[in-house]
Amino acid sequence: MDPFDNIVTEDSRYFWDALRDQRLVLRRCQDCGYLRPPPGNRGGMPAPWLCPECLSEAFVEEEVSGAGYVETFVWYMVYVDSFSGLYADFRLPLPYNVSVIKLDAGPRVISNVVDVEMEALKISDRVRPTFTPVGSRSILRFAPAPK
Repeated sequence: MDPFDNIVTEDSRYFWDALRDQRLVLRRCQDCGYLRPPPGNRGGMPAPWLCPECLSEAFVEEEVSGAGYVETFVWYMVYVDSFSGLYADFRLPLPYNVSVIKLDAGPRVISNVVDVEMEALKISDRVRPTFTPVGSRSILRFAPAPK
């Protein structure tokens, strides 16, 4: 069984297909211009086809650079989940961080910053997207942007 079978839905397929191609694609409301954050993998919005700002059903898919900055983060020194079974391929080595990235395009993304030591990661650090292959797809993580 592919670990993405429980994550990819008809409403999120556009996002996951783009990540597989190493692109970040989000949905923009055609009526109010709101750029939605990436779709969640645990239920998400009750009506994902509606704009959360104006309830419009009109949207376009838009590729964004994925550049942004670290808004906040926390380092995990022990695993809080066993990462067993289906999601074992998503596991990062300890210590790992969970970070809130504010994209230059607007939305915030919860992910990880990879290729950075604990003492080096700072709030406001510039980051760029990186795409980690997992099974048949990729997941979005971030890495320090070149200075």
